[in-house]
Amino acid sequence: MRPMLLYRATCAKCRTLSALVAALSAGWIRRVAVDAPEALELYARYGAAPGTLALLYRGALYTRWTVPAFALMAMPGGVLRAARRLRGG
Repeated sequence: MRPMLLYRATCAKCRTLSALVAALSAGWIRRVAVDAPEALELYARYGAAPGTLALLYRGALYTRWTVPAFALMAMPGGVLRAARRLRGG
């Protein structure tokens, strides 16, 4: 299953940053709004507070400050490939 980034769609900064993460991952990380039925189901399944920034990766739900680190690890090729994409290479 592809990693899923749960983001707040009502927040312009959240939309922009989640779109950047999805683009840097070449579409591998899927974006899902926190109020979408799929996200609410994940929050209930993993016991996380609804509306929290989260990343579903390898069967675990990571929240809050752990999301950026695991988002980089979830990208195809990991951190090095993501850094090259940021540099334009």
